[in-house]
Amino acid sequence: MLVKLANKKPIFPNYENKRSMIYIKNLCEFFRLVIDGKIPGELHPQNSEYIKTSNLVSSIAKNKNHRVIQTKIFNPLILLLTKINLVNKVFGNLYYSKEISKVNFDYQIYSLTEPIEDIYANEINRDLNS
Repeated sequence: MLVKLANKKPIFPNYENKRSMIYIKNLCEFFRLVIDGKIPGELHPQNSEYIKTSNLVSSIAKNKNHRVIQTKIFNPLILLLTKINLVNKVFGNLYYSKEISKVNFDYQIYSLTEPIEDIYANEINRDLNS
C-alpha cells in the first residue's frame, strides 16, 4: 500500500511516528550469528534506527524517480482518525524499545536506505531480464 502511494501521490502527510523494522538481510545476519554462537533466550532483532512513515514513502518514491511533497496540513485529521485500524497501521507508533534488541554482536549491517535501494535495483534487473 505504501509503495502504491509513494508511486502515485504527489503529496503525503508528514506525520510524526516511529516504526520498528528489520531488513531481511539484517535478520539473516542475526540468525547466522545466533546459530553460530548458539545464543539462547528471547531475542528481539530490529534495525538500529526507527523509521517514520513519511520518510519511508519519500525514500520509496525517490528510488522510483517520483517526487513526494510532505505536508503537515493533514495531521489534525490523522490524529482524529487514529482510532481507525488502517490509519493507525500507517501512521501509528509501532515500535519496541531498542533496549530489548541489544545483544553482544553486530547484526545491523545495513542502514534503512539500503533495503529500499536494493529492492528497486532488483526490480530494474528483473525488468531488464524479462
